[in-house]
Amino acid sequence: MGKSLTNANQQQYRDEVGELIANYVVNVSDKLDARTERAAKAVLIDSIAVAIAALRHPAAQNARKHAYRFPANSKGCVIWGTQKRAAPELAALTNGVLLRCHDYNDFFVGRRNSGHSSDILSGVIAVAEWTNAPVKWWERHSMRSRPRRAAGTIRT
Repeated sequence: MGKSLTNANQQQYRDEVGELIANYVVNVSDKLDARTERAAKAVLIDSIAVAIAALRHPAAQNARKHAYRFPANSKGCVIWGTQKRAAPELAALTNGVLLRCHDYNDFFVGRRNSGHSSDILSGVIAVAEWTNAPVKWWERHSMRSRPRRAAGTIRT
């Protein structure tokens, strides 16, 4: 009786968000139109400039100090502005702080108010570095968080 009651009380869990993401990843085209590719490059250039400007920001310095506590071997990912490496997830977090120090999402309001273009960039670059992906791979995937609609929001 306990066994059937337990089964009756259990609910089927369906991860709808996971299914949507998986469906998108499986079906997305590898080709970007010229406008979207130009927008991806503009986001990358802007993000690099913001990261460089933030290298001495106290938040970025604290993030690097934290990352230094967990050194990685040569298979780790670069902590931007240093010669040190960290695990991909820690490098993404540490480098992401550089992107957030001066790029506050304050001027970007997309159709879905989906966040700033650089929100995932440090993670995408860490994955690309960790897997030795070619440049075109991460250029394509840095725009996949906001497919196609980003092109209309970035002036190039």
